[in-house]
Amino acid sequence: MSRRPLFISILGWFLLIYYVVSLVVVMLLTSDPEKFLQAHHWYLKLSSEMIQYKVIMLFLTPIVNIIAAVGILKCRNWSRYLFVIFNGLAYLITLIQYVHWRLILYIATFAAISLVLFSRQASEYFKRKPSRGWHDDLH
Repeated sequence: MSRRPLFISILGWFLLIYYVVSLVVVMLLTSDPEKFLQAHHWYLKLSSEMIQYKVIMLFLTPIVNIIAAVGILKCRNWSRYLFVIFNGLAYLITLIQYVHWRLILYIATFAAISLVLFSRQASEYFKRKPSRGWHDDLH
């Protein structure tokens, strides 16, 4: 398979655009901590350690997923694993803390994306050339 499958292109660009917009929104929201806490008043019920975790994940999640989306578009096999492992652990940690109806929707979406990334056609595409590490992309 010499060309990128259409569904991989759509998924890669969707993830890239979604997480770039998410990062911009997070940066705008957190630029004023008082307004952020007013909008997310339920954060005040959390311990200070949990608030720190949530804020770190607000920034880390889009950054890691932007890296994964670029890797998906560049046919890097490691990008599929990065997306699935990082988001799987993040959802597992969140699920342990609390269950909310939106979380169930996020997990269902994550599962669907994971199935697409590891479908037979996607696997053939990602394995068509040797997977290179991130450092090879710097040259």
